[in-house]
Amino acid sequence: MCSESRANQFESPEAYLERLQRACPGRPVPDAREMERRSRIPDALAQGTPEGLPSPTSEDSVRVYSQALESAQATVPTEQQDACEYMLLKSVVDDIRCAMERAGLSASEEKVVFGTLNTGDPNALVISCPGGGYVIAVNAGLMTLLYLISKAVGLAIETTVSSDGEISFSVPRQMEAGSKGEHGNALERFAEAIYCCAKLGDARRARRWFPTQSALVWGGLLTQAAERFIVSHEFGHVLQGHLASALTAERHVGSETVTTMSYSWEQEGEADIVALGLTLGTRLILPGFSAHFMGIALLFKALEFYLRGLGLPTHSASHPAPEWRLESLLLGAGSTIGSPVERAIRDATALASLLDSMWRLTQDTVGRRAC
Repeated sequence: MCSESRANQFESPEAYLERLQRACPGRPVPDAREMERRSRIPDALAQGTPEGLPSPTSEDSVRVYSQALESAQATVPTEQQDACEYMLLKSVVDDIRCAMERAGLSASEEKVVFGTLNTGDPNALVISCPGGGYVIAVNAGLMTLLYLISKAVGLAIETTVSSDGEISFSVPRQMEAGSKGEHGNALERFAEAIYCCAKLGDARRARRWFPTQSALVWGGLLTQAAERFIVSHEFGHVLQGHLASALTAERHVGSETVTTMSYSWEQEGEADIVALGLTLGTRLILPGFSAHFMGIALLFKALEFYLRGLGLPTHSASHPAPEWRLESLLLGAGSTIGSPVERAIRDATALASLLDSMWRLTQDTVGRRAC
């Protein structure tokens, strides 16, 4: 056995993640203003700006967030990890761990480390570490894709905020051909996000843009819910004991060859059910569960359109089609949870229908547009 192989046997998951991140270069420069708006506007709009905190749209707020990024950079576990991505993913993982504790759940003793990689894969990769434990790698561009699509659909959602901060909204079920104004802008931005992800390999190559305040709110809310479902799904595999029976395969991640884990369709469905429960156990600022279900719907639709943009089948040997998974979750939640989520399921169904109409109107242009 060569000395490198012996060294790898004692390599921690954190060190292994750093090695994989080094093998996948090309991460973008953090954009403090974009990430600051995303993280702060939902709380500020619904709850008012906390005393002593700068307005969410002020230059002071951008400076405050930039300082937070500098602080995060000093605590990032690996040199290759982007500070913005690390801050966002860590907050999601911490939120899900808290939801697990409230539910009396505990993960296995296996060491599991979350991180972002430029994998180009729409699904998270579960990578077995040579020294023991697992790295759960989320495609670095996936969260940007979700945020861009969330902002785009946010332009179409009719939203009002009362003087006391109460939010009311309605979701149109479709968008018409030839839409102008905000709806036309929504279609343009939606098509660009899918194009950059599917054709150029990274949604982060799409243009930065700042829409209306309500669209920014929806951008934050839906992305937060989708991110929590992604992480909860991976914890679902751990909680259900799927890692022990998972199939393994070798694949390339950048210049490294890694061992990845894959599951059966049945196990994916089980992890989805766990993920739904954990996601509903997290707190978003919108009362009820509409934002949770709408974020989950947006996630599955984004995965579907990404695969369709590549010209690939939406199902694979390891994963059922995203549209099937969404339909199964909504039907299951309606029959088991019932009235507490009836409004949320209607809103999620309407959002899925809206996204389907946006895809129908833009799919022919995705393959020929320039980004």
